[in-house]
Amino acid sequence: MSNKKMFSFILSSRLILNLADSFFFMVVLWHFTDMSPLYVGTIMFFYSLADVCSMFFGPIIDRLETKQSLTMVALIQMAIALLSIVLLGVFGLTREYIPLVFIAALSSSISYNIQETLVPLLVEDEYLTKANSLLELTDQTADLIFNAIAGISIVYFGLKELLGFDVLLFLIAIFVIRKISFKKFNAGYEKEEFNYRTYKKDLKGGLKELFHQKYLVYLIPLLIVNFFVSILNVSMPIFSNEFMEPSKVYGFLMGISGGGAVLGALFLQKFELTLKQSLVLYGILDGMVYFLMAYVPNLYLIYALYGISGFCSTIININYETAFQKLMPKNMVGRINTAIETAICLAMPIGALAGGALLKLIDVRITFIIYGVISVLLSGWYLLRLDKNA
Repeated sequence: MSNKKMFSFILSSRLILNLADSFFFMVVLWHFTDMSPLYVGTIMFFYSLADVCSMFFGPIIDRLETKQSLTMVALIQMAIALLSIVLLGVFGLTREYIPLVFIAALSSSISYNIQETLVPLLVEDEYLTKANSLLELTDQTADLIFNAIAGISIVYFGLKELLGFDVLLFLIAIFVIRKISFKKFNAGYEKEEFNYRTYKKDLKGGLKELFHQKYLVYLIPLLIVNFFVSILNVSMPIFSNEFMEPSKVYGFLMGISGGGAVLGALFLQKFELTLKQSLVLYGILDGMVYFLMAYVPNLYLIYALYGISGFCSTIININYETAFQKLMPKNMVGRINTAIETAICLAMPIGALAGGALLKLIDVRITFIIYGVISVLLSGWYLLRLDKNA
């Protein structure tokens, strides 16, 4: 990898921004939890909506100098944290503050997409899988550790102190981001002023490119998988109620899944797999795991199986992402990446709603069997559809 140093700066900034986002989200969520469940639901809705809006920022990400864009977004997040401290001291954080939470969520989503855009611009194709597995490892480790740190910190520190720490984290992230240096590939753009007309043209161009057959081969199965994963996400808390201390069981399941994801990312650092091997072998294994979970009565075996599922899912998702990155023209990475993100984010809430309705009609374990069937069928489709060298 020729840009190891620059990639290390991306990893470092991602870790710091992840910690800052975790603190901001946990602090705000905890504050509004004491006021009303309605406010908590609204905040969660805004965080989901921010990801759905990703595609509208793709043309801007492609057009602007990437380091400046990432710096600007981090500055916006830092400014919101600063403003939160002021508002907290003068008025308190009331419901009128919630639109600022949406802006913070939107900034976080854009920041994530900019970082995703940087990877295929800095990393050669043959190193993309390892680079993406490192990013996944960073994300999963950060989520496991930083959410816990943020949750514990709320007990011992006040909102002002935590928001002040958040400001400091964003400031440190900006210093790290400023060290990223590379010449951005943008030869595919005509030299014209960037205005609404060119923005609209770029947005249409990105969507047109996305609907090319070479992307749909991966995108359609990915949307199907995420739809059924959302149904599983609804199923797991209900499934946990079948055991003693359901909240504890659910917490363990989430933690073990995260641990499996970390191991999956580490696995891809050590072993080379073709795309076909990843999607077929680990798709079948993931499906078989859920078949077994539908019938296994022992909780400890279920923990082990759920950890294996987290392992398989991570390997599959990293290879999906790598496949898309290899297909994208370098001057359209931002638009295509954000369009994919929007499509996935639309599939998941629809799946969650479907899961809620479905679980009123069928036993929760049947959803495991349904997901198992879908996973095995898609693996079979890839076995027939992909070239053996893919």
